[in-house]
Formats: sequence, structure tokens, C-alpha cells
Amino acid sequence: MKRPPTRPAVSPLRRLRPWLGPLLCAGLYFLLREPALDGDALRAALGDGRVEEALERLADAPAEALDPRLVGIDWWPLQARSERLLELDLEAQSGSEPTAGPVIVEPLAAWRAAPRRVRLAEPAGTGWRLAIDNLELGLPVADLAWPQGAQEVALDLAFIPGTTCVLRLSDADGGPLALGAFQLLPVAVAEQQGLQLAAAHALGGGGSGGELLAGLVALHLGLHAEAEQRFRQLLELPGYERVARELSALALEAQGLDRAALLRLGG
Repeated sequence: MKRPPTRPAVSPLRRLRPWLGPLLCAGLYFLLREPALDGDALRAALGDGRVEEALERLADAPAEALDPRLVGIDWWPLQARSERLLELDLEAQSGSEPTAGPVIVEPLAAWRAAPRRVRLAEPAGTGWRLAIDNLELGLPVADLAWPQGAQEVALDLAFIPGTTCVLRLSDADGGPLALGAFQLLPVAVAEQQGLQLAAAHALGGGGSGGELLAGLVALHLGLHAEAEQRFRQLLELPGYERVARELSALALEAQGLDRAALLRLGG
């Protein structure tokens, strides 16, 4: 009787051969992929005043390492800020002389909540008038007196979410002096952005670190006035002085306040 042929023994290495390629690729992926964000290290850097290190960590973090509400945020690390500020400096050198007369600095751009004041860059030289109109509805909102020597006037008005208001400052004879505009965001948008700001504040560990990251998110979302207010709180904090000053200038420039931005930079 003829015996059936026996199969040659297969070595363990030969059994694994079909899997070696995929295993090698997976190993290389884990070795070469971008490092995950170490939240504790990030908060430690912010707490110690190593702000540039913290911003670099955020800029290098892969999307999957971040809260989904913070994906795509521009964290403005040192190199990106330096390049943009150089552009501002060149624009200022080649631009015309600053506009004479009053400049409205608040409220401008987008707001999550109704503004409570109108502020000028400098106090009023004489008595003026401030008119506020709803652009979409084409209706007047207020006509207020601007006292001589005042730099700001309080607002106690109801604004309609999702609409834009135009500010017109004029002299006693009705001659135009300054123009500005702001948008009060729709309620749903404001609430969503509030959640993004809260996520950034928590990522930074609250305090100064949280304010910095929330300010960066506000800057990215177009909440330029809110961003500048947050950065302004950090101007004298050790380790935060430079980044707060530069980010504050970027927030002011984003509102069209070139002269104010240069002043913030010390120019």
C-alpha cells in the first residue's frame, strides 16, 4: 500500500511572511506619525510662562488629538506671528498718514452678546452726536449725545441677534466724523462659539493659559474685540508679555484699526 505524500514542515517565519509587510508599515506609521498632544505638558508650559512652547505644541498636534471643537484653529506660533507682523510693518511704512479725527474702536466686527458701550480711541474734543442704525432693517436704533471730553458712552439698548448695526459719529452741525459697524451674532451661533471658547479655556487649564487659548479661538472665529480684551489682560504677566502684545495687535488690525495696532506694538 502506497503511503500518502507528507507535507514539508512550514517554519513559523514562513507562516508570518504574508503579514510582515503590513506589520512593518504599521510599525513605521507609529514611529513617524505626528506626536499626540500631551495636555498635562501643555498646561505645565502655560503655567510656567513657556508660552511659545505651548503654542508650538498646539500647532504641531494632529487633529485627532484635539477636542473636535478646536480642530482647525490657528494657534499663531512665533513664526506665523512674526511673518504677519512684518507684513503689517511693511504696509504701515508704505501707507498714507493716519486719518485725522475721532476713531471708533468699540464695538466693531462680530459680538456674541450685545455691546454695552461705544468707545473712541481718544476723548471727544467737543460735543458730538452718535447715531446707531440697523442695516438690515433700515431702521434707527438710537440717537445719543456724546459729551465733550468723553471717551466712551454707555449703551442700554436692545439689539436684534443676527443683524448688523452701523455707528455714525457727527459734529453739532451733522458733519460726519467717524463710521463703524458691528454684527450681533445669531443666538445659535453665539452659543456654539461659547462652547468652543469654553473648550479652549479648559484645555489651557483655566487662568492665564485658558484666557490665552480662548483668546486665540475668539480671534480665529472673528470675535476680534473679545480676543483683544482677553489678550489685554495678559500684557503684564511674566512670560506672556510679548505674545499678548503681538496677538492684541493682530486682533486690532483685524478690526481695521491699523493705527491702534501699531500703537499696541509700541510703534
